[in-house]
Amino acid sequence: MLGRWVKEQEAEGTRAFRGNGKLTPEQEEIRQLREENKRLKMEKEILKKATVFFAKETKRNTVSSPNIRRPGQSA
Repeated sequence: MLGRWVKEQEAEGTRAFRGNGKLTPEQEEIRQLREENKRLKMEKEILKKATVFFAKETKRNTVSSPNIRRPGQSA
């Protein structure tokens, strides 16, 4: 077992034993991409909700304001 560890250390240097939070560059990239993906999904949900909210507000404001004169309308 010790011989295998020595060979790993010689072959991979500091990347041979990745414990203590040390990630390979690929693992770090995956972690960052997952974090970004999570953030983008949250932003997408917020935008969906905002779209629904503003669509309802716009519809409510146009329906509930019959006294507003539009261009070309007579009084």
